[in-house]
Amino acid sequence: MNYIPTWRCCGNLKLIMKRGCIYPKDVSQLTGKSVAQSQRVVKNLKLLLNKRKDQFITLQEYADYSGIDLELIRKICLKISLGLIVTGN
Repeated sequence: MNYIPTWRCCGNLKLIMKRGCIYPKDVSQLTGKSVAQSQRVVKNLKLLLNKRKDQFITLQEYADYSGIDLELIRKICLKISLGLIVTGN
């Protein structure tokens, strides 16, 4: 039996991973900033939006804040989710 990852095309059915929130790792990849700097960006954005620590930042909220096109953010975040972008540790 062949194993087919969920992100690959399976006949006529395409399974696409979607998520609506952004993480510091995503911000780091989008901006070229370190993860620590990106954590501060996300923290400051939460303060600006009056969100609690446990609440998430949506892709749309980050796009509005940063001025980066929402589709570009989605594209980069999908590649990170699928492990197609390799980050240094």
